[in-house]
Amino acid sequence: MGAAKGPLSGLGRLVSALAGRGRAAAEKGAEAEDTQVAPAAASREAGEKGEVAPGAPATAETETEAAPSESALDMAVLVRELLGSREPLGRLRGFVTDVEGRATRDASRQDALLPCGRERHLARRLREAGLFDDDVELPGLRVIQPRMTGLVYLRVTDRELPYLAKLRVMALEAALNEALLSQAMPGADPAAGERDLIRDERLLRRSIAEQARTLGPATEPDDGCGEWGSRRALAYGIEAFQLPFRLKADFRVNAAAGAAAFELALVPPRVMPGEAWVDELGVVAATGQMRRQMASDYNLRLGLLVAVWAFEGAPALNEVWVAGTLDTATSHECLYWGRLTRSDLDGIDLGPGLDPAEALRAAGVTMELDDGALLPVRQGFSLEDELFCPPARYDAPETSDRELPAEAARALGASCVADLGIDEACRRTKAADELTRGITGSTEGNVRLLMSLLTDGADPTMDAACRRVMEGLIEGTLPDDDPFAVAEELAHGDALSRAVELGTSRMMAKDVAGAGSAVLDALAPVEDAGTYADGDGVAWRAFGSYVDRVLYNRLMAGAGTRTRLAPAALYQARLIASQTELIQGNAESARGLAAGAAHLAPLSAEAALQLSNCLSALGDNDGATEAVRRMLAYAHDPEAIGMGYIRMAQLQWERDRPHVARACLQRAREYVPGPLWAAGMQVMAIMGHALDPEGEPTAEEARAALLEADVPLAPTKRVSEVFFEGLRASLDQEIFPVARDFMSNLGTMSRDDVYFGILRSLEDAPDR
Repeated sequence: MGAAKGPLSGLGRLVSALAGRGRAAAEKGAEAEDTQVAPAAASREAGEKGEVAPGAPATAETETEAAPSESALDMAVLVRELLGSREPLGRLRGFVTDVEGRATRDASRQDALLPCGRERHLARRLREAGLFDDDVELPGLRVIQPRMTGLVYLRVTDRELPYLAKLRVMALEAALNEALLSQAMPGADPAAGERDLIRDERLLRRSIAEQARTLGPATEPDDGCGEWGSRRALAYGIEAFQLPFRLKADFRVNAAAGAAAFELALVPPRVMPGEAWVDELGVVAATGQMRRQMASDYNLRLGLLVAVWAFEGAPALNEVWVAGTLDTATSHECLYWGRLTRSDLDGIDLGPGLDPAEALRAAGVTMELDDGALLPVRQGFSLEDELFCPPARYDAPETSDRELPAEAARALGASCVADLGIDEACRRTKAADELTRGITGSTEGNVRLLMSLLTDGADPTMDAACRRVMEGLIEGTLPDDDPFAVAEELAHGDALSRAVELGTSRMMAKDVAGAGSAVLDALAPVEDAGTYADGDGVAWRAFGSYVDRVLYNRLMAGAGTRTRLAPAALYQARLIASQTELIQGNAESARGLAAGAAHLAPLSAEAALQLSNCLSALGDNDGATEAVRRMLAYAHDPEAIGMGYIRMAQLQWERDRPHVARACLQRAREYVPGPLWAAGMQVMAIMGHALDPEGEPTAEEARAALLEADVPLAPTKRVSEVFFEGLRASLDQEIFPVARDFMSNLGTMSRDDVYFGILRSLEDAPDR
């Protein structure tokens, strides 16, 4: 195969540029090397060329005047076969068996072409990796090919993976990727022999760090230097580096402090090749110490790669902390760690001639070496250190008094962080946590503590909760010696919350009438009082996520209207009541309750679908369709989008528009998780509307049908724009409860490894 195009060509061009420099030292005294190559390697090399190695027995094959024609290794074909195979390990074993059979010219293969050097080398690497070993059972695997690298990943499908099996998988994956990278080098010789291929592999492993300066831009020009741009750059690099061994790295960022930290999972020596190229000797069998040296050299270059890329890709960073760790079956060890600055790495030649240990030691990195092999050291930092993870990032938006700068305020639809809140009970929950630490066995003291939590009308629900708890303590219905019961009563002890809890348990027990009675009785006084009715410039709303809140702020909130948080229990009670009423045949009552729930939580897919069901029960297909159309216009998560399209398909079939219904189902399948899709299709089959595979439209045909029928293409362009603006603003402003909500949603929607990398980089909320 000639010069490769596409993802693999990047490292190929890099290695090609380095080849002269990297090979020059290795080829000094080539004539002397030819006589010093290890006998086993010399014999293999001779066999590949149809020659007799010194000391090797003559065979009928070597006595012929001309070597038979050879086949060629086409890695693209092999990878395609692996991608489409349900048994990729079986396919690899078949490859090795075929190559070895042709190499020995067994009686059944007399007419077959001899394998080329690349085929022999890959077969040898795969066997060496343990493909045929029976000391541990290899796991179930799927082969995937990441779009950013064009390399091969072996994805384990078993729930448990013994350490030895893990090493086998790593070695198999590396054998395939080194074959891909070697063959993708511009000017790669299809007839290369063993010596050239082993030397090229060493060059590839020693060239990995150069990618830090050749990878290209990771972010858009307007991404800036904040949290979003920095994290995206680092996550992009981790996914885009072309490495024989898959890079596994965790990282944290504090762009405001100009700091980032990495923990790299290092490559175990046991997965390094069993043969090595040694200058002035050529190919030799690798001893255990040589494997440790090869792994150490590679692992130190990994540290340089990520550190240099962090500075190249994220202008906000001035210091990068790196730790290389190695996990075995029995231990977790740090092999090096250090703090690097831009000046430490400026001007360093990252090519194969670099001594990575010397370069990192000069920059102050802590390590211990034994004859070129890394030894364990004590790690001097943690990814969770406050330098990288300031605790204030996870302050509850609901209790914040922080104002937002103009651009962030526009992107989030909020002048202050509190306007992003979704948890009406947040203040009570926080007070309850404080209460558990301060409560004693004294009723008088506990009542005095609760009185200190009163807000004098600033927060009516807090005041009502404090009075309710005080009454319980004084009357003896709440025990003084159970702080957690007292705290729970303060946070969620109101009549509506208790009714929702009771109604939910009765629904689970299939007591529909009892569930309805519980919530309707609790709802009546609240609805009669109009406590949460809109008016006087105030809109009462409930939200299921921070993403919902930002989309509501930007796309729905009325100008000049203040949004206040209604209790989640009010929304839940209305929804449960609607469901029980509909089941019992009270469709009109159910519709009113569902409309109330949808008004209170305008981005709730569950409320919209319940309202649609109620309208259908009343024979109002137009109204039912409009409820789902409105839902899809604002939908942003896969489950809501998928279930919305399934419901829309049902409605379109009822309107005798099968082509639109099929388009809805085609769209739904892109978003609905497997179990939900199967459940939805069972419902459709019961209704006689199962999807006909032969009549399924193409993606473009489905799109055209939906546009013609005025069914939104969720997520809509406007929702997507607002979503990304809100995501970047919440991350750059370090409002992590909001940012994590956005990133979780985005990762699920896009299935993009870079976005998942950003999500993993967001630390968990600190213990307080």
